[in-house]
Amino acid sequence: MDLTASADSQGGGYVVYGFEAGEWLNYTINVASSGNYSVQLRLANDIWPTAAFHLEVDGVKATGSLLVPVTGRLSAFRWIRTPAIALTAGKHVLKLVSDQQYFQVNRVNIVSVK
Repeated sequence: MDLTASADSQGGGYVVYGFEAGEWLNYTINVASSGNYSVQLRLANDIWPTAAFHLEVDGVKATGSLLVPVTGRLSAFRWIRTPAIALTAGKHVLKLVSDQQYFQVNRVNIVSVK
């Protein structure tokens, strides 16, 4: 995978792109209170209908394989939301793992699910 400056007006920052199957990113997160959370990802996928990823928390698979919707251009990002994941308060390692190439990641947010 590679890193480049983002031209996405809603995402800004940088884009991680060119995910091959098996590549991954780790994020250290600090959960303020135990509860259910959804991970929101701003993703782009130009033409690959099978592009997919899954999430792990502290080395344990937290989601099944999730398809990355085809957005038509590598610069056309779209927010997707994962199913709820139960997290306990404290520090955790969130791992985004590519199950099938290719897609881009611009932002990752974690939000409480009521």
